[in-house]
Amino acid sequence: MSGILAVIGQVRDSRVEAALAPLRYLGGEREQIWTEEDALVVVTRKEWQLDDDFCGDVLVLETPDLVVAADASLFDKKGLARRLSTAGVKARGETASHYLEAAYRAWGPGLVEHLNGDYAFVIWDRRERRLLAARDPIGGRPLYFARIGSGIAVASSCRAVA
Repeated sequence: MSGILAVIGQVRDSRVEAALAPLRYLGGEREQIWTEEDALVVVTRKEWQLDDDFCGDVLVLETPDLVVAADASLFDKKGLARRLSTAGVKARGETASHYLEAAYRAWGPGLVEHLNGDYAFVIWDRRERRLLAARDPIGGRPLYFARIGSGIAVASSCRAVA
C-alpha cells in the first residue's frame, strides 16, 4: 500500500511533517512531495510497488494542468486503453497514474465509471482548482478526508488527516 496525502488550502509545514509519519508507515521506502501555492500532494511507496502492474515508478505525476497521486492496481489496461482511444485520449505511460490522468482528460470526474481495479487516488486540477479523490467501490485502499478551514485534506491514513 502507498501513502497518499493531498491538502488544498493553507498548508502549514508543521502539520505536513506530523502527517508524514503515518504515511511513511504505509509506504516509506520512496517519497515525493509536490507543492504549489495552497496545494500539496505527497506519495510514499514501498519498492515492490514500483512495477507497472502495481502502482508503477511514478509517485506524483505532474503535467501543466494536472497532478495525480495514486495507490492503484488497474485491471484490464488494454480494455481501458481502447475506451480511452475511442474518447480520443491516449495514456502517456503505463503506470496507473498515467491511465488515471488520461481517464480524467477523457471523462472528467466521471472517470471512475470506466475503471476496473483496486485503487485510491487524488487528482488536483490546477486550472479548475478542483480536487477529485476516489477509491474503488470495495474500498480496499482507504481514503479519509477532513475540512480544514476553507480547504480540505485527503489521505490514505486517518492518522495523517488528524
